[in-house]
Amino acid sequence: MLSRNYVLNNRYRIENLIDQGGFGAVYRARDLKQSNRVCAVKENLDNSSMAQQQFRVEAQLLRNLSHPNLPKVFDDFVAPNGQQYLVMEFVAGEDLKTMVERLGAPKESDVIAWMIQISDVLIYLHRNNPPIIHRDIKPANVRIMPKGKAILVDFGIAKTYDPARQTTLGARGVTPGFSPIEQYGHGRTDARSDIYSLGATMYFCLTRKEPPESTRRADQSQPEYLVPPRQINSSISSDLEHLILGTLELFKHQRIQTAQEVRDILINIQRGLPPTLPVPLVPIAPTTPVPPSLAQPGVPAKISGVLQYLSQPRIFSDGYSKKHYEFTVEVQPGVGIPCMMEGYMLPVYSLFNGANVQVDGVLGTNNIFQVIRLTETQSNRVWTPKPKIGWAEQLKIALGLTNP
Repeated sequence: MLSRNYVLNNRYRIENLIDQGGFGAVYRARDLKQSNRVCAVKENLDNSSMAQQQFRVEAQLLRNLSHPNLPKVFDDFVAPNGQQYLVMEFVAGEDLKTMVERLGAPKESDVIAWMIQISDVLIYLHRNNPPIIHRDIKPANVRIMPKGKAILVDFGIAKTYDPARQTTLGARGVTPGFSPIEQYGHGRTDARSDIYSLGATMYFCLTRKEPPESTRRADQSQPEYLVPPRQINSSISSDLEHLILGTLELFKHQRIQTAQEVRDILINIQRGLPPTLPVPLVPIAPTTPVPPSLAQPGVPAKISGVLQYLSQPRIFSDGYSKKHYEFTVEVQPGVGIPCMMEGYMLPVYSLFNGANVQVDGVLGTNNIFQVIRLTETQSNRVWTPKPKIGWAEQLKIALGLTNP
């Protein structure tokens, strides 16, 4: 560790340690060649070849970037002892994680103002050529300066995006609760991975709780469900909750797709305008119109096919966990019927994309099939949503004989 008043590289006088972890440290220092300008010096303490390569990647990425909500990079060098250093603009203020833990949930208006700024950074990064994916957006990496300016820091696991490669320049790293499922190796990370992390950051700021780890949400045998933020903090507006849930969809194709869309929605909420989410909660594959022989609006019907685009269920807790599923049933090649299943006493296991199903229900005038009964044909398991909980079910739940 560098001591106070130590002069690094004949230029940077160390004032104090700001933060230290297992793999690095950050110091406040003065640049003796720039009129004692205050700066932050980041030291890499991991001497492995992979860590050193990633440190060089971070330095190169940041040197080529210029945005008011990103820290400026002034210098990077390797000391005679082999230690790597990165000299950056000193960002005064406090990170969101520390702030929320110290003061509690901020006002919604403040969170919206900060997230508009971070969305603007992501627009800039994702439009870079090639696009830059931050991959570590979380409260600890967003610093709020005294006048409310938000700065996105720590590009330690950022990467440039090449859609043809599973991984590119950048280490594969995760932060439980804030990293999307594809960052654990379940697919390729892209700009939508940052959208998930941004949503998780909003969720934490407004609820003081981390979202469940994405891999646990995806666990078919014992999933951990995302509690809607308004169930934790009722002061959150429904429009902002809708946005947060849209960013936290488990699978990329179901999320809000771009930082520009997130920013536009936040600005509309800030101005009191209708937010109008730009994508449906469960986008479906391009389809031809539903043939009348399969289903007609208002007429009970039965359809069979392959279940696709299954969303993580939304849970509306009134003590008995009403669940809401959305998915598509591909009844013919190129013909998918969007379905909605909502009610009580729905099990949460063994329903998965690719399953062959038979669905009884009614096609609504909006062309969405309202499910009355769903059967998975291979296992013969049946899902029958109940519109309400009767006294017998309430008694069984109270006695622990069944789950809601």
